Amino acid sequence: MFGMKTPLKLMIVKVMGDGSVMDARSLYRCLEPIYGTERQFSLKRLERHLQALKAVGMLEAAGAVLENGKDLVVSYRLTAHGLRKVAELG
Repeated sequence: MFGMKTPLKLMIVKVMGDGSVMDARSLYRCLEPIYGTERQFSLKRLERHLQALKAVGMLEAAGAVLENGKDLVVSYRLTAHGLRKVAELG
């Protein structure tokens, strides 16, 4: 109606709805064409959204690697609960 975009947190779940495993950087690259001009769109904000979605049971950690000996990069995937919710969205 007003050209509004899907809320970022919801779009994260939709993008991962095909069962893909993603970290914040891969999500950033995927969503940048849509949200790249918005102030809310940052790598740090995506990491917070991923952690929040994990906290409510929508995502689970799929793996983690230590990059450059100091940066922990966590990959996530949708849980069975998260997949059900994506299916409900249609």
